[in-house]
Amino acid sequence: MLRDVLCGQIPLVLRSEVYAAASMIGAAVFLILQQFTEKPGATMLISALVILTIRLLAIKYKVSLPTFRFHKATGNEQAQKSR
Repeated sequence: MLRDVLCGQIPLVLRSEVYAAASMIGAAVFLILQQFTEKPGATMLISALVILTIRLLAIKYKVSLPTFRFHKATGNEQAQKSR
């Protein structure tokens, strides 16, 4: 991620891929399971499987997240904004 930022690129995990979203969902599952079970190994395994399942399903069904597209305002748009 640091390499991408230093190169002036959007980091791979923040692009339309489902990396970050799957990780956040897996972290939420981990925190929820941690409250209800005393077995840390099972909690970690289930959370990892949730992340892997989301990621594989996203690849299989070509699911991606929406991305922000920045476009430069033309001269006419800038003039209208300044009014």
